[in-house]
Amino acid sequence: MGASSAEIDRQIRETRGQLDEKLALLEKRAASGARRYGRIAAGVAAGVAAIAIGVVLYRRRRQRSVVRRLHKMLSESIPNLPAEAISRFKERLPIKVVVTDKAHEESAPSTWADIAQKVAPAVAGSATGALLARFGRTRRTPDDDSASD
Repeated sequence: MGASSAEIDRQIRETRGQLDEKLALLEKRAASGARRYGRIAAGVAAGVAAIAIGVVLYRRRRQRSVVRRLHKMLSESIPNLPAEAISRFKERLPIKVVVTDKAHEESAPSTWADIAQKVAPAVAGSATGALLARFGRTRRTPDDDSASD
């Protein structure tokens, strides 16, 4: 009976060893998956930040319309006017403002701004593609993980 219990103990040790190896392999796979998803999340966050910065810069560089500029100018200067002038504004004024497309042609952006507006989408697309390609290439196999130890 002693020989059979020794045989059973040996089989238990072998099975435990195999299970420990498999658990270690699964832990390595989970860790590499977490790193990969972390890189993807960082790439997405960088892309969203780049888009947000682009939108902010676009809105700041965009020319305001003539009507908006005129309205802002008048709304800032009216409180500083004397009461007599303010009473005149309350009456209907014989002023007519006409906005045409010629105003946009006269305030055309400079050559450098025009070039930057045409090149920026290509640069942003190339940079995003390069980042995605870089993160896509970092996929590792379980064999790579075991070789690095």
